[in-house]
Amino acid sequence: MWEIIKALILTILIEGIVILIIKKNLVFLIYSIIINIITNVSLNLIVNQFVNSELWKYIVVVAALEIVILFVEVLIYNIKIKKFKKALLLSLILNLTSFSFGFLMYIPF
Repeated sequence: MWEIIKALILTILIEGIVILIIKKNLVFLIYSIIINIITNVSLNLIVNQFVNSELWKYIVVVAALEIVILFVEVLIYNIKIKKFKKALLLSLILNLTSFSFGFLMYIPF
């Protein structure tokens, strides 16, 4: 459970910093926190069921869930932004940034 909480905190911090740099708006920060509490925890609870699976199954599950989550986030950000392409770009930037940081933290050097 600690790993899920750690992933959530890391995601909220990273995406929070990026969203404040891009949008400079606390409303977007609140949206981001709420979105991540729902999507990040859900993703990690499901993914944890596949940790001991074959690598290809794990990768397929993570990729599929990330795509679904991306579009859920786009729809939610679009409520505030009201421009689908901008909401998509924001969600892509946030997700790629937090995924990259998380990936770098967990690969063995």
